[in-house]
Amino acid sequence: MEKRTLTNSIRRVNIPFTPLEVYARIRSVFDKSFLLESVEGTEKIARYSFIGFDPLLEFKSKGRDVEVNGESYMVEDPYEELSRVLHSFDCGSVGTLPFSGGLVGFFSYDIVRFFESLPSSLPDTLSCPDAHFIIPAYLLCFDHLK
Repeated sequence: MEKRTLTNSIRRVNIPFTPLEVYARIRSVFDKSFLLESVEGTEKIARYSFIGFDPLLEFKSKGRDVEVNGESYMVEDPYEELSRVLHSFDCGSVGTLPFSGGLVGFFSYDIVRFFESLPSSLPDTLSCPDAHFIIPAYLLCFDHLK
């Protein structure tokens, strides 16, 4: 797999919309997107909001079936495959933001079966992946204090 270098380009702009309003518009165009809010301790308002979209990488797994950017194949261990795929990216400099991009997504509870021997699970009625991550091409950061 060819190594890709991720770069950051930071531009400060003032916009008259909330992160939720911006995300609603982005989500209508890019279904593979996310909104992250940061709240620490007893804070009522997050210092930062992050919106990521238009993935450079999309990784999904269910059992031993893996899909990377639409290409499906089987692996022995999806966690190791995720690590292998991630090593095809060079993050370069990370910039000055508290989060400047990278892997965003989730591992489901059932991924633990690759690490621990557990009794059989209940029937899968939701068909959720065991893991689903993206690396967004674009990341917007809202600093609510500046």
